Amino acid sequence: MMKSRATSKVLRAVLIAAVLVVCLVNGTPDKGGSAGAFSCYEAVVNFHNAMMNYEIARISLFYNQPTSCEDECGWWNKTCIDECRQTRQTTLAREQLALFAASLLTCAPETPDQCAIARAEADQCEALYDPGQYSNPEEALAVWPQRSACMEASKVHFCE
Repeated sequence: MMKSRATSKVLRAVLIAAVLVVCLVNGTPDKGGSAGAFSCYEAVVNFHNAMMNYEIARISLFYNQPTSCEDECGWWNKTCIDECRQTRQTTLAREQLALFAASLLTCAPETPDQCAIARAEADQCEALYDPGQYSNPEEALAVWPQRSACMEASKVHFCE
């Protein structure tokens, strides 16, 4: 149990450092919300793909879907089960990094209509990714990155 917590703390620290590196390398987009080599549409599609990949990794880790580690390894193979769970945690951390990177590349709204859409998207983020809906504290913590990335991708902060 202690090893799992220590590993989790190390993974979180590495993830935070990686997100900071991505932010420093990419810089802050200008008000126009330059999405680099992507069009705004492609950036949004990439964000939604990253969100789906994160959701799949989260469901796999917390709900053992589509299969549990015990089903994959056999209940008697404790080493395999531990490795499977570690792989799922690592996958979730990797997908979290991809999710934040994709959220940084979406375009900022420029018109009042686009700001109205951004506000609606931000409201939807808060409703969909409410950590209070989860009784498992670890899963509630795993939902926060989805909420944060979703809010960043909406770029609602450019409208205020």
